Amino acid sequence: MMINFELIANQIDVSATQNITLKAGRSHRSVIQSDIKLKADNNLTITAPAGSQLIQSQGNITVKGSGFGNLTLTRRLHYIGLGFED
Repeated sequence: MMINFELIANQIDVSATQNITLKAGRSHRSVIQSDIKLKADNNLTITAPAGSQLIQSQGNITVKGSGFGNLTLTRRLHYIGLGFED
C-alpha cells in the first residue's frame, strides 16, 4: 500500500538509542531556511552515487574538523588538499 504523509509542526525531534535510517526509493530533498548542523561523536559519513550533487549553496559552505584526525575531501577520485583547490 502506498500513502502520502505530511507532518507540519513548530519543532520535530527524532531520537534513537541505536540507529536511525532515512531511506528513499528515488530522492531526498531538504529545504532549510537557516542552518543544517550534523554532529557525530565518532565518524560522520555522507555518500552520494557517482554523478550526484551532494551540496549546493548560494552562500558559504564550511567544513571543519576537530584537529585530532583527518579531514579529506574528494572530487572525481582526485584528492583535494586543505587549500580547497578545484
